[in-house]
Amino acid sequence: MKKAALLGCGVVGGGIAAIMQDNAAFLEKSVGEKVELKYILEKRDCSGEVYADKIVTDFSIIENDPEVEVVAECIGGVGIAYEFVSRALKAGKSVVTCNKQLIAEKGLELLSLAKEKKVFL
Repeated sequence: MKKAALLGCGVVGGGIAAIMQDNAAFLEKSVGEKVELKYILEKRDCSGEVYADKIVTDFSIIENDPEVEVVAECIGGVGIAYEFVSRALKAGKSVVTCNKQLIAEKGLELLSLAKEKKVFL
């Protein structure tokens, strides 16, 4: 089983979490094994949300969990998104993002880091 983490649970992140849940069978078929969303990094109070049991507020929990192989970045912008994506790559985790600004400004650096760590961006 592959374990994943999601950074951000706003409109985009919440949509991705729902897609992962609603399309679990499709993901399993596509990946070749089950994919479990283990953590969602979110700073705001999400105690009433469907995924409240997966919420963490400290990125180091994701960064230091050897079970997490893939991180989906849904924060946007460059600042904290760059920090978390680079830390995830350095920790040996592949990263998925559709953050155009992050890739435009830091893409070459992040791709180089991914290559160095033998993971995917």
